[in-house]
Amino acid sequence: MKGIGAIRRIDNLGRIAVPKELRRNLCIGTGEPLEIFVDREKVVFKKYSPVLEMKNIALKFVHILHEILSGNVFITDRDQVVASSDPGQIGKKIDCIDNNIIKALDGEDILESRRAISPIRADGYILGAVGLQKDNLDLTAFKIIKVTASIIGKQLE
Repeated sequence: MKGIGAIRRIDNLGRIAVPKELRRNLCIGTGEPLEIFVDREKVVFKKYSPVLEMKNIALKFVHILHEILSGNVFITDRDQVVASSDPGQIGKKIDCIDNNIIKALDGEDILESRRAISPIRADGYILGAVGLQKDNLDLTAFKIIKVTASIIGKQLE
């Protein structure tokens, strides 16, 4: 483990502030879930991805939507592509893909001529996104992507 030179005190409610630079470097946003582990005398925080936890279900959604919509369907958490009808995309980091996914993770629905992306919301937080890339994208396909993101979000609440 690598120290960062920051020392923080626990407040009277048992909280500790994670330094801003560390949160920025690890892409940890407000409200983002963290897992807490104990390793002997160390407390370890790890980013938790509820979307990644349901990867098998996400892969089934992607497979079904790909058959129905005939396009590249993908599901992301806040960091990476969790499931995709293009197996080469699975595991790719979000910042390596494009800005529209970042916009969706900020809460925007994206509808373009060849791409639709909708955020996955659960308990007031955005946990990922569902997207579709396809020629001649229509409003019905966009609505299916939005409904899928909503269903996944409800499952994560």
